[in-house]
Formats: sequence, structure tokens, C-alpha cells
Amino acid sequence: MNMNNIANRLSNAQMPSGAFAGNDGQESVIITAGILLFLNRLSDDGDIARIKKGAGSWLLSKRNEQWLVDKNLGVNFLALTAVFENDKNIFDGTALAKILVALSSSEAKEGGPYFSELNSENKKIDLGVNAAIARFLFLHEVELPELTGLFATAMETKVFSSEIFADEYYVIYLLAGFYRGERADKLFEHVLAQIRGRHLDSPFDKLLAFVSLFHLGATPELLRESAEILNLAEILSNDNLNPIGEKNLFVTPELFLALCITANETMEKQAGLIKDETNGAPDDQEKFIMELILEKAEKRFANLVGGMKEIAWREITKTISQNPDRQMSLMPYCMKQALGKNGRKISDDTVAEMGLANIFYWTAFIIYDNFWDVDEEADPRTLPTANLYARHYSNFFHSLLPERTGFREFFRELMDNLDAANTWETTYCRTKVAGNHFVVPDFLPDYGDYEMKYRPASGHALGSAAMLYMLGYNEDSSEVKNLLDYFRYYLIAMQINDDAHDWEEDMARGHLSTVVVMLLEDFKQKYPGIREIDLVEDKESLRQIFWFKTIKRACETAVHFTNKSRLALHTMKTLENFAPLERYIDITEAAAQKALKEQKMSVEFLGEFKD
Repeated sequence: MNMNNIANRLSNAQMPSGAFAGNDGQESVIITAGILLFLNRLSDDGDIARIKKGAGSWLLSKRNEQWLVDKNLGVNFLALTAVFENDKNIFDGTALAKILVALSSSEAKEGGPYFSELNSENKKIDLGVNAAIARFLFLHEVELPELTGLFATAMETKVFSSEIFADEYYVIYLLAGFYRGERADKLFEHVLAQIRGRHLDSPFDKLLAFVSLFHLGATPELLRESAEILNLAEILSNDNLNPIGEKNLFVTPELFLALCITANETMEKQAGLIKDETNGAPDDQEKFIMELILEKAEKRFANLVGGMKEIAWREITKTISQNPDRQMSLMPYCMKQALGKNGRKISDDTVAEMGLANIFYWTAFIIYDNFWDVDEEADPRTLPTANLYARHYSNFFHSLLPERTGFREFFRELMDNLDAANTWETTYCRTKVAGNHFVVPDFLPDYGDYEMKYRPASGHALGSAAMLYMLGYNEDSSEVKNLLDYFRYYLIAMQINDDAHDWEEDMARGHLSTVVVMLLEDFKQKYPGIREIDLVEDKESLRQIFWFKTIKRACETAVHFTNKSRLALHTMKTLENFAPLERYIDITEAAAQKALKEQKMSVEFLGEFKD
């Protein structure tokens, strides 16, 4: 197929209303939502943008006052997921409250799983329906243990049948888009075994399996192998291919074409260059650097055995895909761009080595942090891999420059401070939680100037700082000091944004984050003398304090630090172009503004539940 013509063919097949498959009923909703779901990861330009806009508008037009698109919850949440992935501003707090109220009325028990239809005698528990629901909830950062257990059972038994979603690989595709529980490896292994065993017959299923494998974190090597086994090149080049031999509700020519587009892009990406909706798709030079980074990762992992290679690839792929602004992989590249003519003195190969070290640094950080936080996602199998990452970036930065430059001492001091900050946080920023009972400490940790929030993330500055050392600067120079202040202040703001986002989860674990401390200070003002909080009974009171008072303070603090970061950046005389680095200040600042918008949404949400 000529991919340049596919979007035009899809556009011509779309009805003026925005729908596909023109009976205006359940089948149209399923097909239109599926097409939008496949296209959501593609750039918004030309025909693709028009298709997505029309499909999203039509799906929204189908909703009633309760935000229900179809009486079947699987169809309903497939549509809502497609719409929300396309436009994150669709749902306000009132809408989300109505959606959740309708969902709760169909639960088999509290927290799921859910029956297929609202107000029906049909009390079936359908895997596909619950997968569609869970994918929607995942987008709103909600995970329900009962649903996780349902999916874990399916992955153990390798049964993925669904009444409403007749194709088991469609269900697998839905699961692969969000499921990261302890049985994710089982799903990965099942899909890979089906591909290697050549058990897939229809072109549609082959493309779904390939895209699912990508979302589950397959290595570039495995993706290339799978593409070859599935003969995807022939599928994607055959203009007259029949997508499936028998009648299937899902598989229309239009849906198949949309899947071809996303599968083709997956083949081209190979390992996770994810589109950034805020900052645009990677340009050619960024893609080149990313390809170099991934080639170096392949080489680093080449001789790993015992399943470690797959885990190592999966974890860094996860880091890359969950970092859409690309700073974890491309920060050294951005520094080179900012340096202008001086940056040309630093080779692309060196920049790629720094980028790989930075990905390793952040992936190790995330894995270790899960264990420090006693996170249920902490998987013991990832610890040896985290150690591999840590050895790599430590060896790389320690040997990057000669001792006489002073960079080795700078690196050692930074890492000592990093480990000291992690020790301080795990020692002084914890309190006891027994069941739902959160003990309010008499003395809260003093974050002061928030230096202790910067240090654990300070390794992010190593590549950029090394470039200044390569140009003859040292730790005492104003350029290095200003660069570190740029990182220090925007990373503090970023950490505060993250803490504002995770405050409920942090409290449940007894973590006294920056924002939890702010919240407890506000709580003590309103309820002096109370030394224990019931995280269930007092949840509404905590949320009201947070959204009506604490969030404003947190956001203002974050913006204060982004302003300081911008000032430090613009003080640097070595830089010729501030934009590549300033965009990360802008992103962080925008996150604080987004939190204020979410405040409005939460006030609306809480208002919907008032008696």
C-alpha cells in the first residue's frame, strides 16, 4: 500500500457526519472509535487531522446527558477512550463524575469487574468490556485491583475471548495499551509465541499482534524478527488485500487501513520515538540521535542472557515512551544545540553516549525509587537491570574526561549528594500508616530551599555539565554554576508538580512529599490537635483542603522556581540559542498552570456529588 494515499482514502470513506459504517448504530460507534484509537498516536496534519476531528465530534454527538454513548459499557468506554486520547480537554469534572456514577451502577462488586450493559438482566463479565473500561480509567490514572486480577487470570490462562469484541487480538491490543501489572510478561510471551509459532492467519490479527508487541516493550531486534515472520512488508504493500476471511464486526476496509497506518509507523519507529503533542514530532536530527542511542543500547545489551536482555529493553522502552518531551533521552542533544558553534565541537557519537547514559540514569532511578517507596510495581527482576544501568552511567561519566579537568571530582560530589538526599528523604520524610490511619507527625520535614528535592534528580545535568567542562569551564565558573541553577530550579518545580499530582498515593504510603507537607500544614491550621487522619473517612476533607488551598501554594512555588531557572539560563553567555533548553522550563511551568485548571475541574467534580 502507498501510505501517502491511505489517509486520503480514509478521508473519502468518512461520512460528512464524521462517522464510518453508516448505520448510525453500535457498529458505527465501534468502527469509528477503533479508527480514532488507531490514529491517535499519529501527527495531526492534513487528512489525519480532519479524520480525527470528524470522528471525535461524531462520537461526542452520540452521548446523552450521562455521557453514555452506548448501553454496552465496552462500546461506551472504547468511544470515550478514543475521544479522550485525541483531546485531553474533553472532560471536565462534571462529565467525569457522571461517567463514574454510571460505571459504578454496573459493578459486580465494589471496584469491579463490571457487567457488560447498564440496567440489564445480562450479568455477564466480559473481558473485552472490562479491558475497555480499564484503559479509560488508566488515562485518568486510576487502577482497580479487581480489574488487574481479572486481566492477570486471562494472561495466565491465555484466554482473551470477548462477546462484544469478537477478535481476541483486539482485546490483547486494548490490554497492551495500558496493562503493566505483574503478569505483563505473560501477555508479552503469549503474543510473541503466537507470532513465532505462526499461529496468526488474518492480516488484521498480524498487525494487531505486532503493534501490541511494540506497546508491551519489545526490543527493536524482536520487532524486526516479528515483522519478518509476519511478512508485514507484503501486507503493507498489497493494495488489494482482504483483511480477514470471515465476517467480523470490527474489520471493515477502513478500520484495516487505519491499522495499516499505525503498524507502518510502528515499523518505522522500531523502538519508541514517541510523538510529543506539546512540542511537535521529533525532527530528522533528533531521530538520527535517537537511532544512534538505540544502536548503542542494542550493542550494550547484546550479550545479556537469562532474560535480562528483554527486561533491560522493556524498562528503557518504558522510560522513553513515558517521557513524551524526550528530555530524558535528548537533553545532551538539546545542550549541544543551545551551544551553537561550540556545540559542533562535540560529536554526535558523544552526544548519543550521553543520551544513553541519561536514559540509564533515569530508568535506574525509577526502579530504585519503586523499591524505596515500597511500590506494588517494584519487581525484583528489575533490580539487577537497574544495577547494570547504574554501573554503565557511573563508568561512563567517571571515565569521560581526564582527572585534571575536575569533572571526575564534580561527578563524585554530585553522586555523593544524590545518595545523601535519598537517605535524608527515606529517613525523615516517612510516617506510619496502619490500615487507613495516617499518623500526623509532630514535626514535619523542613524542605527549606528544596535542595533535597533537586539532588536525587541532579544526575540529569551530568551530560550538559560535561560539555561545558569539555569547553574548558569548571565547577567554579559562572557558566557551570548558572547551568546547574537552570537544572536545579526547573527540576525542583517539576518535582513539586509531580508531588501535587501524587499526593493521595504518597499519603497512602506514609510519604511526606513536598506537597503532602504543605497539605498537612494547611490541615493542622484547620484541625489543630488532630494527630491521626483516616484516609477513607477524611478523604473528602483532605481533597477540599488540597484543591481549595494547598494546590495554589504548590503551583505558585513551582512557578517561582521556573522563573529562577529561566533567569539562570539567560545569564549564561556561552549559549547561542536558549530555546532548546528553555522549552523544558516552559513545559514545567505549563504543568503548574494545568494543575490550576484541574483545580477547577475537581471543584466541579466535588460539586456534582454534594447532597
